[in-house]
Amino acid sequence: MGIVALEKSSSYMAIIEAVREGTAELCVNGLWGSSKSYLVASLRRKFPFPSLFITPTVEEAEKIEEDLKSISGDEVYLFPAWETLPGEDMAPHPDIMADRLIVLEKLLHYNIKPLTLNPSPLIVAPFQALLNGVVPPSFLRSRLIKLSVGQAVDRDGLIRDLIDCGYEHTAMVEGKGDFSRRGGILDIYPGTGEHPLRLEFFADTIESLRLFSVTSQRSLEKIEQVAILPKNELILRNKAKKSTTLLSYFPPESLIFLDELARTGMPGWSHHSFSRILAACREKRLVHLSLLPRTVPKAESVPAESFPIRSLETYRGQFEELVRKVKSWRDEGYRIIFTCNNEGEKKRLRELLKERDIEIKGKLSVCIGRLQSG
Repeated sequence: MGIVALEKSSSYMAIIEAVREGTAELCVNGLWGSSKSYLVASLRRKFPFPSLFITPTVEEAEKIEEDLKSISGDEVYLFPAWETLPGEDMAPHPDIMADRLIVLEKLLHYNIKPLTLNPSPLIVAPFQALLNGVVPPSFLRSRLIKLSVGQAVDRDGLIRDLIDCGYEHTAMVEGKGDFSRRGGILDIYPGTGEHPLRLEFFADTIESLRLFSVTSQRSLEKIEQVAILPKNELILRNKAKKSTTLLSYFPPESLIFLDELARTGMPGWSHHSFSRILAACREKRLVHLSLLPRTVPKAESVPAESFPIRSLETYRGQFEELVRKVKSWRDEGYRIIFTCNNEGEKKRLRELLKERDIEIKGKLSVCIGRLQSG
């Protein structure tokens, strides 16, 4: 419902028109709290290409991801930073490398078969994550191990490919990156997979592909095809001859949302790296987001739109004062939306409001969702 109200504003319509006319860069000011997420979710619906939301910090990226999953639904992914400064000789956590590879695979899949992902991927990343660099799309594509039911496979060659991608032979798969071979059965636990995979062969032909439980060994789901990524990102980077930016995985039509550029930066970042990422953003359709007007360096000539959005007071422990404000807002004709974490909270809030002569109807609604701020 928040999206519907946003889409009726003149500023929103001006943004839509600017993007449709091919404006390469624009500024959007006055967005407070979760209103940024509402705007991005709406524009994602209007322009069905992969989108990227870049935040100043890791903490803000995690909050925005949660907002967008609540508002926008499926295909929202966090592209995490390595959590190490450029030049530090420390390996990132395996889960971080896996999450980054999942994002790259989603974007690669969209570029190969754009109509099979609906909605298209919406990626949230702290600026720091872009500085780490990624392998080029063409190199990642060449390292995919593609398997399908009915496919003839050189099993020894497949095992060599798995080892080359960092997988380890074990008696039984127990963790990501393991594989085991028993007669005509080959089990593989992909580095980016939620469950391991079982291949059953008849001679050299794949007879079936199944996901199974690592604890019970029971089959969970039959699948027709799968693309297995290398065990982790470091293995890819060590084999690639060069790196590129995450932006190279996005088509030219993509919307890139750059939040609070004036606050982006931290010790250890070089001006050259910062400028390189910003230049890559400007090769797509770049939307600057900021609370205050004209806080984007060297963007004086960039078109700007503003939203008159204000933050809400906090009413923690002051429910009766909140009730008084809700009645005032209702009488003034405002649209009021409460978000609750679950059905139980929603039911209880409706009861409390009803006891105070506030009916949930018209412009006042209660829904389930998680927003970081009003």
